[in-house]
Amino acid sequence: LFGGGWNRSSEASEGSSAFSKAKKDGVDPRVTDVDRWEAESVRDPRFVLSVQWKPVGLTVLQLLEAELKYHGVRNPDSATELANLLLSSRNGRKGGP
Repeated sequence: LFGGGWNRSSEASEGSSAFSKAKKDGVDPRVTDVDRWEAESVRDPRFVLSVQWKPVGLTVLQLLEAELKYHGVRNPDSATELANLLLSSRNGRKGGP
């Protein structure tokens, strides 16, 4: 989820998004396109916790640490620092704690 192309732009520019892969792999009928994901999230914001995701050999912590390292940012010391880092990256600023 965190490291994949999950939106329509990936589908259009690369020909494959995480949604199309999930549909092809039959992961869960609720995880097949952006509109369905959105509708399911409105119905049950925690539905993703019941999806039988395919194992990738990484924990969420390992993935986050790899992403931070890739972007040249040290591991944050608190949830507040992590939130600030994520918000600044969404606004196009590189940097962090």
